Amino acid sequence: MKIVTTYKFGNEYTKNLYTQLGLQQIGTNEDGEIDMILYF
Repeated sequence: MKIVTTYKFGNEYTKNLYTQLGLQQIGTNEDGEIDMILYF
């Protein structure tokens, strides 16, 4: 299963945590939100 969603990171720790959970950054929009893709 593949989920494409958007996360708003509060800081680098949160960003690194999401990365460790398997999220991969695929783009940033003008609002500073990160479009992420998560594989199960």
